[in-house]
Amino acid sequence: MSSINSTGTFNIPHSVIYDSIYIEDALGCKVYWDFPLMAEQIINTTIIDTNIIKESCRGNDGEINLLLDNGQGFYNYTLSKAIPFNIPSVIESGVTSTPVSASISIDSLVAGTYFIEITDDSSCVSLSTFVVDQVVPFTLLPLTKVKETCCGYDGSIQVNINPGDGVNLTYTLEFDTIQITIEAANNVYPYTIDNAVWPSQSYLTSFNKSQSSSYFDSLTRGYYSIYVEDEFGCVDSVDYSTFITNGSSGPNTHLRIDDTYVTDMSYSYTDIVCFGDTNATLKVLYPDALQL
Repeated sequence: MSSINSTGTFNIPHSVIYDSIYIEDALGCKVYWDFPLMAEQIINTTIIDTNIIKESCRGNDGEINLLLDNGQGFYNYTLSKAIPFNIPSVIESGVTSTPVSASISIDSLVAGTYFIEITDDSSCVSLSTFVVDQVVPFTLLPLTKVKETCCGYDGSIQVNINPGDGVNLTYTLEFDTIQITIEAANNVYPYTIDNAVWPSQSYLTSFNKSQSSSYFDSLTRGYYSIYVEDEFGCVDSVDYSTFITNGSSGPNTHLRIDDTYVTDMSYSYTDIVCFGDTNATLKVLYPDALQL
């Protein structure tokens, strides 16, 4: 195989071996090299590591992080986002700050499919497709509740969730002041016991529990509001007023009083015979069914 030109530049296919080179000028002077020549293959750019970060519930915070090697010189790159039934939209273009072994980090991305075109100094092109997913949020499930007894402040609420990607959740419990205002206007809540209001207004407004545990104890009866958030900014909340607005659908946050222990006691007594005697009696009777 032979090739002749006047520029001295030859486009040599890879793996083709030439056994000699002749150079001749206009005066007929010649130079001759007699040794085999073969064009070396340029190794294409390789993505040796990929780190894709999902878009969280906060939005616009997905990332594509790439580590490159085996290219020639610096890399030019263009990231485009796939748009259904349309031309992909260019999101970002740039040049790596270092040659050969280099990195590309692109942030502030929404969930979707992305195409990246990487070109090195030898015009070798690498095309790749990546998918940035959306963080899976959790959802609240019906609560597990234990009613308050007449002993007081012994009720509990277990917040149940359908888990998502988040593992570090913060649970906050407060009183549902909207529903309490509605019930107070109807003289239903707070409760009045011997002309005393229970729970007190100060307790209702100051009560707030925020914790990593989904279990709340030492609770009194009432209407509660529950707010849960994970490390990805995913949030779900529920209160009793919303429960009613939704047609009694969803978690019910009304913690009731357990009145199974409330009973009418009967008693009998005998008076003392004479002043100063200790022969009076008092007998308190509980219903047989309770066996107290």
